[in-house]
Amino acid sequence: MKIALGSDHAGFELKEKIKKFLGEKGIEFEDKGTFSEESVDYPDFGYSVAKDVSEGKADLGILVCGTGIGMSIVANKLPKVRAAFVFNEYTARMAKAHTNANVLVFPGRILNFEYTKELIISFLETSFEGGRHQRRLSKIREIEDKILSTNSEKDIFTYWMKDLKRFDPEIFQAYIREIERQEYSINLIASENMTSLRVLSVMLNPMNNKYAEGYPNRRYYGGCEFVDIAEELAKERIKILFGAEHANVQPHSGTQANQAVYLAFLNPGDKILSLELSSGGHLSHGAKVNFSGKIYQPVFYNVDEKTHMIDIEKVRDIARKERPKIIIAGASSYPRSIDFKAFAEVAKEVGAYLLADIAHPAGLIAGGVFPSPVGYADFITMTTHKTLRGPRGAVILSRAEYAKKIDSAVFPGSQGGPFMHVILAKAVCFKEAMEPDFKDYVGQIVKNAQALASEFINLGYKVVTGGTDSHIVLLDLSLKGVSGGEAEVFLYKAGIIVNKNVIPFDPRPPMNPSGIRLGTPSITTRGMKEEESRFIACLIDKVISSKGDEKVIESVRKEVRDLCSNFKYYSSLISAIA
Repeated sequence: MKIALGSDHAGFELKEKIKKFLGEKGIEFEDKGTFSEESVDYPDFGYSVAKDVSEGKADLGILVCGTGIGMSIVANKLPKVRAAFVFNEYTARMAKAHTNANVLVFPGRILNFEYTKELIISFLETSFEGGRHQRRLSKIREIEDKILSTNSEKDIFTYWMKDLKRFDPEIFQAYIREIERQEYSINLIASENMTSLRVLSVMLNPMNNKYAEGYPNRRYYGGCEFVDIAEELAKERIKILFGAEHANVQPHSGTQANQAVYLAFLNPGDKILSLELSSGGHLSHGAKVNFSGKIYQPVFYNVDEKTHMIDIEKVRDIARKERPKIIIAGASSYPRSIDFKAFAEVAKEVGAYLLADIAHPAGLIAGGVFPSPVGYADFITMTTHKTLRGPRGAVILSRAEYAKKIDSAVFPGSQGGPFMHVILAKAVCFKEAMEPDFKDYVGQIVKNAQALASEFINLGYKVVTGGTDSHIVLLDLSLKGVSGGEAEVFLYKAGIIVNKNVIPFDPRPPMNPSGIRLGTPSITTRGMKEEESRFIACLIDKVISSKGDEKVIESVRKEVRDLCSNFKYYSSLISAIA
């Protein structure tokens, strides 16, 4: 046995006598100080002894200070240390029998040497009883491991941030200000969300360094055995999550996912039938300014002029007339559910493929609160960073018979090396979406959107389609005397982030349209519910009704900060940096 021995000035005399006793008994020890009665700070010596015990350099530690309290506090700060304050024979025995203490702490100004010697002997002659006491020690160790894990992550992050601050202060400032912007603003961008810290942290990994062109077990580079594991896990998890036959998890974005589908099954000039942009469609569905509208021949269906909802019979009429090669069911600002079964029937009737672009409602579908296209669509594309709450990226799902063509269209057809660190994060995101509480989360997203829409209707606003079945609320501001572009600017000054958006049959230009689009994924991630959603609607109304009055904006900005302070999400990042 080796004992590490230490004291402060108040325990020096007793420590010296303990040293002599240990020497007479032939017990190996190391004196860690102090070495005189000159006043010193006990934490220095308590730490030195406890560190040796923690690292296994000593089997037992003995510490002495005036009361024994200070040394006890210090020693127990270190991992694996079980320091016991011992002051009589009973506590000496129990320190070993019940807690298997590895540091003994004595009050030098209270105990004399002869009594202390008896307590040391009593401790050394006692055996640890184990049994129920071991179970309790194991629980203490579990708590310790959790703290160590958290502190380790924070220490790594803090070290990295300090290094970044030193090396590149300009980027550091941008980084910090972005965290603060997200923490103290209300984000209602429907296409944005806040990932979990585990998803964020897993992207900080050396898989970023790996080129992995090809697919698992069929790569063009060596050294891919572990990225293969990550990609296979991501593929299997997303297939289970959606009940799909095939998955490709390599696309970098939703547009690239759509591009791969077109490349696999269309020739230049082939027709695409999709929802027109002003009715809620997406650029990659055939917009003239996008590759999809330049390479292929787009034809469009619109929402109904009165209800602003999709009329499947009108879609059928256009499909019969135009005979498209692919029909797209999906949107970027359509708040209602989509009848994928009806779209599949139209596609089958005209001999077209059906592509379901579920970039926006992917998480809602995974959680069972929005209709699923699986079993109806030939191909399904989605992004992973919206309601699915993952890293920025995309996925293609398809029937098994189309797997080879889809994979070839992604690589080598439209992409080179996949972002393996992002695919790793996708796998984690998919596992999070498999957890039971994810269903509650996406259900709350819809509840919050419906509460938002309902409150706006009560406030006299025109809500496009009269409500929502999803995370999206589309507001028509044409009767409020404010354009969508103006509202976006006013609200941003107040700390509420929305995007200007065209409404169906909008007479205004896209850069300053009549509407704004709101989404609830981000506020739901932060823990906000219906009450907060209705409150946010009232804040938005204050700003819009004031037409940008600076005093009103300043007042609302304060209310926004107060609300956000009660629903912090990335506060651990900020505290680690601070």
